[in-house]
Amino acid sequence: MPFRIIRNDILNTKADAVVNTVNSYPIVGRGVDYAIHRAAGPELLKAREEIGIIEKGTAVSTPAFGLEQSGIAKYIIHTAGPQWEGGTCGEKEILKSCYLRSLRLASELGCASASFPLISAGTYGFPRGEAISIAISAFTEFLSENDMDIYLLVFGEESLSSAREISGYVESYIDNNYVLRKNLENYGHRNGPIASGREFAGGRKKQSLRKENSEPVAYSSSLPSELPISAEESCINEAAEEKKLRRPSPAIPKAEKPSSKIPAPEKGSARLKKSIFGRKSKTEEKAYSSAGDESLEEKLRRLDRGFSETLLSMIDASGKSDPEVYRKANIDRKLFSKIKNDPHYKPSKQTVIAFAMALELSIEETESFLALAGFALSPASAADIIVEHFIRSGNYNIIELNVVLFDFDQQPIGSF
Repeated sequence: MPFRIIRNDILNTKADAVVNTVNSYPIVGRGVDYAIHRAAGPELLKAREEIGIIEKGTAVSTPAFGLEQSGIAKYIIHTAGPQWEGGTCGEKEILKSCYLRSLRLASELGCASASFPLISAGTYGFPRGEAISIAISAFTEFLSENDMDIYLLVFGEESLSSAREISGYVESYIDNNYVLRKNLENYGHRNGPIASGREFAGGRKKQSLRKENSEPVAYSSSLPSELPISAEESCINEAAEEKKLRRPSPAIPKAEKPSSKIPAPEKGSARLKKSIFGRKSKTEEKAYSSAGDESLEEKLRRLDRGFSETLLSMIDASGKSDPEVYRKANIDRKLFSKIKNDPHYKPSKQTVIAFAMALELSIEETESFLALAGFALSPASAADIIVEHFIRSGNYNIIELNVVLFDFDQQPIGSF
């Protein structure tokens, strides 16, 4: 996968280049810098002394010394991150420069992979939400034109709170919909033992991302607990709850955070829809979209097309190039080549969603695309709810989506 966020020590992840956040002067600092110097050996400090001062926002490289002997990395890229001064001294621009210059240097060195800490978010006091947003922006910009596996390492449970600004708005939707449905599904009433969407979605208890002053979502019971319920009434109530479960899911509200995305023209959307359905007329397209009205001949025709042929026709209809699409989908070049050359390729659900995001399909087009591969978005899946929320909000940044999925302990989107 071109981008992956991992909870681990940076020295436990193998990559061609390890990025080290350093002091501008050739001294051994704390945190990641100290750990890398200790693992690389005294030769690293000598190499740093020969380099001298590293200006803020720039990057230089040295051999990995002991890290290469251990099979961890070939190069160490040193970048001097900014000290947080309240955001008025160009800190954000300097921090983004740290990421981009490190990535470009890794590319010049012929590296196929690079691992990063969250630069300046430790002793330099950079707010974690700002730091991770800038990292996402830099990775997105670089990967739009380059092929490289990038790993962002976060260490420990506390680091997960760095995604609060990105994932906070998703949590309220999961609390209001995902938890409610699971309580109805598992316990036959609105109140159940599930405390929050994060706890159930992750499969284990985790600290909530809600701000300290926010109030938890409260659900009222459908029946007064103090009144006795007869067997007949119980059967009636169970039937009513089952009926509720069969009702369509409530529409996802639009994100509070305004989207900067410009909606695709209707013409382009129609062309994509045509390429998904593989039909020329609107009548045929409408019939094809309804599984109940689809004839056996139409079903077999759809199966014969295959995922690979459908995807390639969609890319052609979108006007985008192949590299533009697979990079935006967080799919590596080897996997895309395999998909392109294998007419019988069977994708995973995550891969289908990745291409739907890259092609900026609407939620209806995404559901049709998934159906062609035998999948569907489930209202009882935290990951699917998050994906649906992103699409409905017009946010097609798959790196940002994967940070939120990671924060909710869900499987990332793309190749892995």
